[in-house]
Amino acid sequence: MKIASNQVDAQAFIRDVLDWCASLPEVPLYRRRDEPARAAAKVSHELGLELLRRPLDWSNDYPEWKLAIERHLAWLQLLADGQVEAAQREWHVALTTERAASSALRLWERVDAMAAPVFEKVTGSSRFDPRPAASLAVKLVCPHCKKVESFQASALMAQHRFRCPDCRSTFSAYLAQVRQFETRPIDSGRRYFFQLEGLGHELSRLSVDDRGVDSLVVGRGDLMAFLYSPETSLRAVMNLNSSRILWLAPGGPCFVVTVAFGPEARELTAFREFRDAQLMTRAWGRAFVSVYYRHGPALAEAVSARPRVKRAVKTALSLVHRLLLFSHATERASGAVRR
Repeated sequence: MKIASNQVDAQAFIRDVLDWCASLPEVPLYRRRDEPARAAAKVSHELGLELLRRPLDWSNDYPEWKLAIERHLAWLQLLADGQVEAAQREWHVALTTERAASSALRLWERVDAMAAPVFEKVTGSSRFDPRPAASLAVKLVCPHCKKVESFQASALMAQHRFRCPDCRSTFSAYLAQVRQFETRPIDSGRRYFFQLEGLGHELSRLSVDDRGVDSLVVGRGDLMAFLYSPETSLRAVMNLNSSRILWLAPGGPCFVVTVAFGPEARELTAFREFRDAQLMTRAWGRAFVSVYYRHGPALAEAVSARPRVKRAVKTALSLVHRLLLFSHATERASGAVRR
């Protein structure tokens, strides 16, 4: 059987579009000087424009792909111009459009992924969808008793809340696949940068500071579990592909201190040590930390928006920081005398 030339050309066009989509660079996690992805974005943008310059009847036969190319060109142009945050948002839209275009070409569909009708036009009867929701069997470690237990989670959402069957404590888990992963050294530790796609297909970015001995090994496509208890305190990171667990110190970010001194300030270490060693070991301290985590982000945003208030807060926290250092030095000296 002889295939018409226009069909061959159309198939070649779709193949070239698929190859182009697969070759697109990743959007970086954060701004960097002389960002290498900007040059790659410029090259990919030119190649995408060449695809759109082909005879339009091909694109009219496949309007979904024409729209996907245009969406990809939008974030590539933003990335080439150095607008990383805006490129992230457009990239998410482009990926959704690309998935829709790919689905239109398929000659197959999973039965459990098909939309079941709840109203039958022929019989006029209505019914609920009897199929069970897509679920995921996953083994997670409890942040409290540190025992690994089996849990059932929805495969359509990333955020979950669980109760440990052993110690009966509750904790939250964010389940997502790794799209990009980087590690950077910081004072007495390392900082992990994750670019993630949650189980509900939403994109997110997350950074984790670790000052432990063991490092976390992560590969692209690995399914990760970020375990929180309380809900704003990250306690552990699990690589569900390799069963590796990274334990973190109890507590969470020092929102106001970070705004006052900056994310890389050494003062943060003293405040975090005070939180973990003093506040988190006492009931009233844990209650204070819980309230602080609930209202800290809004308070930090208010301080950041007012330069005079920010300077006053920084002055006050500098005095507190000196007191913490003095107290720590006194404790070390008294310990040395006792020994």
